[in-house]
Amino acid sequence: MKKTLSIVILISTVLTVNAQDIHFSQFNENPALINPALTGAVNSIRASVTSKDQWKSVTTPYKTIGASFETRFRSDSWQEHKSKSMLAAGLSFYKDRVGDGNLGQQHVNLSLASFVALNKKNFISVGLQGSIVQRMIDNSGLLFPSQYNGSVYSPNQASNENFTNLKFTYF
Repeated sequence: MKKTLSIVILISTVLTVNAQDIHFSQFNENPALINPALTGAVNSIRASVTSKDQWKSVTTPYKTIGASFETRFRSDSWQEHKSKSMLAAGLSFYKDRVGDGNLGQQHVNLSLASFVALNKKNFISVGLQGSIVQRMIDNSGLLFPSQYNGSVYSPNQASNENFTNLKFTYF
């Protein structure tokens, strides 16, 4: 019985500006989040819903949820690499919140991957992912040293903090 070895080369460039990545312990369940070149690499259609709670010992722990959908275009041509070039796309949503200030972020990601067949068993994949991210904080649950009047905490006392931008969006 002859065994064949398949080698998959994944190429991805990730440009992150002013960002904190959402992370999951089972990263293999969110392949396009890790590397956009993995979009559509395994299945013709893939949908997932993910939830993670971490650091439950703190007052308000991390809570992250997400959903993603990936599909191959013309998936019938992927069998035995009948086509020399194949495309896949994915859309994902992620949201997380943490802490007394509900520090949170929401991501919407659009992924596109191109697969070029080298032969019947091997291909090269290149992926691109564009995202829009919204960060926010709710300062009503936060406590500041300036609100301590010397003997007790007073929420009516000014925090002396400048909260002009509690929500912002970037690409």
